[in-house]
Amino acid sequence: MNIAFVDSTEAPVGPGERPTTVVAPAIGNAIYAAVGVRMRHLPIRATDITLALDQARQKTTS
Repeated sequence: MNIAFVDSTEAPVGPGERPTTVVAPAIGNAIYAAVGVRMRHLPIRATDITLALDQARQKTTS
């Protein structure tokens, strides 16, 4: 791996990936708002949502 320093007049800031830390929680909150189940692990797959919905239904009928 090579690292190169580039002269710049821009202010030093963190890496460009920093804003992506809020994406997964936002998607998880949107899923909760839409269907009422919390997804607390990544990756969030459609099959995981279906399973969580099935489990939630079983809890309410028991």
